[in-house]
Amino acid sequence: MKTNGTPHGRGKRLSTEQRRQLLDQFERKAVSAEAFAARHGIGVSTLYHWQRLSRRNKAQARPLALREVSLSEVMGKGSRWSAELQLPDGTCLRWNDALPASALSEVLHTLRRSC
Repeated sequence: MKTNGTPHGRGKRLSTEQRRQLLDQFERKAVSAEAFAARHGIGVSTLYHWQRLSRRNKAQARPLALREVSLSEVMGKGSRWSAELQLPDGTCLRWNDALPASALSEVLHTLRRSC
């Protein structure tokens, strides 16, 4: 077992920036994970773990994609609904002019709280 010069096979701790640089190098090179990890004194599982964390962080950092649409485009002419809100989980909230603004405000407040 390779010990990297430290007890229990643990090498020195790398900063987030150092890990990011290593991942960038790995993704640019056409070399196996095993060869790359051995060359840099890290475990293959550590390299893959860093990749998973990096992908997860990139996915979370993406801005929410919203686009403006006209009500007639979404609901068609002559719809009995004034508006519709489709949530990412598939929940659909529709309302018409008869709904008091205070009720709509309460529903939206509750939705924001649950996020």
